[in-house]
Amino acid sequence: MSLQLDAVVVGAGPNGLAAAITLAVTGRAVRVYEAAATPGGGCRTAELTLPGFRHDVCSAVHPLALASPFLRRLDLPAHGVRLLQPTVALRIRSTVAAPPRCSGRWSRPRPDSTATARPTPR
Repeated sequence: MSLQLDAVVVGAGPNGLAAAITLAVTGRAVRVYEAAATPGGGCRTAELTLPGFRHDVCSAVHPLALASPFLRRLDLPAHGVRLLQPTVALRIRSTVAAPPRCSGRWSRPRPDSTATARPTPR
């Protein structure tokens, strides 16, 4: 006997999975289809350069996941999901992040916005 579906979700990225979870917790029969070998869409970690060096696949998604009220309500660790937050995500020239008059200084983003706002001298 085949399963009678109430919804089909195409894409197992953060939005597709959120939609599927929202429907499933209301008792709907949901099936999720994903073309990639692993689920998660842009919210995945992969060894993109060298073995042992793990990168986020789509960096814009991870900070949004940490701030998401929807994701905070889920018990992600119970399902093997860990959201990691590095101490320093990247290092950029302040001329990219600030006006040119700050040339020669560096900015190192940190979880604390006050510390991030302080330029680090050369």
